[in-house]
Amino acid sequence: NSETYRVMLVPVNTNTLSVAGTLQEQLNTIYKQAVVQWTVEQEKTPLQVSFTGKFDDGASDMLSNYTDDMKKVINAYTKDHRMQNDTYYLFMVSNSDSGNTLGYMPRKKQAGFIFVDKLLDNANAVKTIAHELGHGAFRLKHTFSEYPSLTKGKTDNLMDYNTSGTNLYHSPSRNPSMHMSSLHTLHTTTVFGQ
Repeated sequence: NSETYRVMLVPVNTNTLSVAGTLQEQLNTIYKQAVVQWTVEQEKTPLQVSFTGKFDDGASDMLSNYTDDMKKVINAYTKDHRMQNDTYYLFMVSNSDSGNTLGYMPRKKQAGFIFVDKLLDNANAVKTIAHELGHGAFRLKHTFSEYPSLTKGKTDNLMDYNTSGTNLYHSPSRNPSMHMSSLHTLHTTTVFGQ
């Protein structure tokens, strides 16, 4: 039996995703190898939030939580919406301070951020969203931090920094016995993190 998770896409100001209509199917294709299904919804009305300057994406520090700009967006959303326990929220933003962040979602957190102006195409958008949900929903680390012998961006793992990898194996040798067949088990254990 697969476990189902829910993601809510939240446009912020004028930031939207063209892939929103097909995202559920594409996330389910990626996560089926882990016996996980996603239900994707999108807020109909964009969240209006004003920023002074560029959006602080925290790229200058190793973050495990949210910057003030991220908190501002989350607080604006929760002013009129109740965040559901079984839902992950992805806020569509742009104009990151670092200029190169695609997405950010702390491990085991409900809210993440997708920098829509940095996404190359629809495939890159889907990969980035799936990657960030890996952090938030399943506490997955980057492959290169889990396995320091791996070079960043050189594997086809979803949790690596590459443009197209969507595999969910967690062994550098790609040993089939180490294949992640059930991420929802990881959701309640500490195999991949905190």
